[in-house]
Amino acid sequence: MFHAMKLRWDAGTLCLLEVIYAIRAKSDLAAARSFVVRVAEATGRLLTLPMSGRPGVRKGMWFLPIAGAPYVIVYRVRGETVDILRMIYTTGRASIWNWDEGAQFDARQRTQAARRRPANRRPARS
Repeated sequence: MFHAMKLRWDAGTLCLLEVIYAIRAKSDLAAARSFVVRVAEATGRLLTLPMSGRPGVRKGMWFLPIAGAPYVIVYRVRGETVDILRMIYTTGRASIWNWDEGAQFDARQRTQAARRRPANRRPARS
């Protein structure tokens, strides 16, 4: 018997997709629509091929690149549900694909001050 998979989006990730669409639509409506269609096609494919992404660094997490866009969808599969957890902008983050070389994906949000701080320096105390 065939069981239908369900696709469940994290509310913050869905909001991010809406924001990206709104920003792109201001300059090129067709490109904005095309981007959303590519995201929908890629995530929709997970309903029939849930393990079609690349294994993530953490057990049970998967990465799904969006064709023609610098974004990767982070998702997990639990039973009959595919959870879309996050959408990551990958420009300048080549290490996200280099886990075979020991690189680790760090999903923490970084403040502007932390981005300017050298990697080998201790974090500022608050």
